Amino acid sequence: MTWVAAAWLVVGFLLAARLLGLPDRAAEVFARSRAAVRDMRDPALDELEKEKRVQRHALRMLALFAIVTLGLALALAAPLAVVWGLELLGAASVERTLELSLSGPFLLAACVVTVAALPLLRQRRSSDP
Repeated sequence: MTWVAAAWLVVGFLLAARLLGLPDRAAEVFARSRAAVRDMRDPALDELEKEKRVQRHALRMLALFAIVTLGLALALAAPLAVVWGLELLGAASVERTLELSLSGPFLLAACVVTVAALPLLRQRRSSDP
């Protein structure tokens, strides 16, 4: 049951992060960063306009930082709460699950499965309307 609970931590985290839109928020941070650099390099803008635009980008990135940070905390807490509930029912141990999820063999297996699943997930995503 410990392997199932540890696998749930990984899968639950990935699902929660996706449902919360965290990959899109992270992509927006990168896009904002590139836009800020583009604005700073734009010779058509005067210094005041550059400053205004960069400050707008900075404020949005600060907000995105808070959204992503809180979202990650929630995405971690949700599957952990399930494992905790299983512990209350006597079906799993949070301590053993966390210990396993931080072990080398589990991390290697999780990485291999995730890398193997990425093409399938991308293919499914591109076929969604």
